[in-house]
Amino acid sequence: MDLLQFLVDEGFCGIMFNSGSKVKNIGLDELESNEQLFETMSIRPLAVQYFPYEKEPYMVCTSKETNRTIKLIKTRSHSSVIGR
Repeated sequence: MDLLQFLVDEGFCGIMFNSGSKVKNIGLDELESNEQLFETMSIRPLAVQYFPYEKEPYMVCTSKETNRTIKLIKTRSHSSVIGR
């Protein structure tokens, strides 16, 4: 599955996650492939759990070594259309 394209198709424009002591905020339009997405998140997930209906949508990527929680950011115009 093309995770990057899925996120864009769902109306997300960015991701935010903790990397060490820093918070990274990445625009999905800056990425060109799943490989680049995984490299940016510093994880090669074996499983992805998706929670789109939370107040702040997120996904959890799980690898052999770790889990990483990724906050999903929607565009304002898309979320305002959904709220109608």
